[in-house]
Amino acid sequence: MSPDQIAQLQARYLKIREVVQQHAPSAWSEVKDLCSALPGSIDKNAVWRFGRDKPCYSNIKVNIGKRIASDLKLSDDFETYEAIASQSWEITMKREGVKWRSNSNFVITGTQVAEYLNTLQRGGLASYVWRLYAIRKLAIALKNNAGVSALVDQLGSSSQNICLDTTIWAKKFAREVGMGWGYVTANHLLTDLGLSIKPDLHVRRAAVRMGLLTPKVPSSLSSAEIDKLGSKIDEQIVARLIVISRGITPAASREPAAILRELDKTLMEWSYKNLMDTPA
Repeated sequence: MSPDQIAQLQARYLKIREVVQQHAPSAWSEVKDLCSALPGSIDKNAVWRFGRDKPCYSNIKVNIGKRIASDLKLSDDFETYEAIASQSWEITMKREGVKWRSNSNFVITGTQVAEYLNTLQRGGLASYVWRLYAIRKLAIALKNNAGVSALVDQLGSSSQNICLDTTIWAKKFAREVGMGWGYVTANHLLTDLGLSIKPDLHVRRAAVRMGLLTPKVPSSLSSAEIDKLGSKIDEQIVARLIVISRGITPAASREPAAILRELDKTLMEWSYKNLMDTPA
């Protein structure tokens, strides 16, 4: 992108932000809450705190993901990755393959995890053992994996990492953690840490409609046309939003490092609240 293009997109975002502030005040309040929740610094404990629920949202509607993630509150063991990485939470996967996510593909061998699952209602983690398996994979990686430790060290303080190559980092992290983790899930973690953008359905629509990918992807496309593009445009969306974020001061927080978290949620709400055709 040229300097002029970047400046135009920055100005466009400021107008979008005004629309959300004026026409969706409750959504703007959520933007501020997310920004205020960002960690001041990032270590393994922060990665666990913000990452433990991410497999709950993988390939599923947000409201269902929230239902699944709510089960994490039913055991104090989820407060630390050391507890979930212990033998008392051991889950064994029988095989990899097309149907690897089936509950029948997992053997519950840990005493604590068995007791925990027996307390759960259907529709949550008890119905998706593979998600609990993926959560445990994160715990084990944080405890024992030198590669993951090195990647966490790269994050350092959130205020110093707006230039992080999020695509490369997320793919490496997902590869190190293993089954149940992919680029999107790892990037979701980075987004909640304030270091990236997670282009879901609505962020994709917003990114295209604001002209982020023009002229290759016209801003005049309908939502249905944008949806057909799917994840093929995600990495470019992330990269370009990070570039334009560098010249924008957040309005939802006094911390400059909160801008990516603000951008992500603001663009999502601009689409989700059907505000994309509302003038500022």
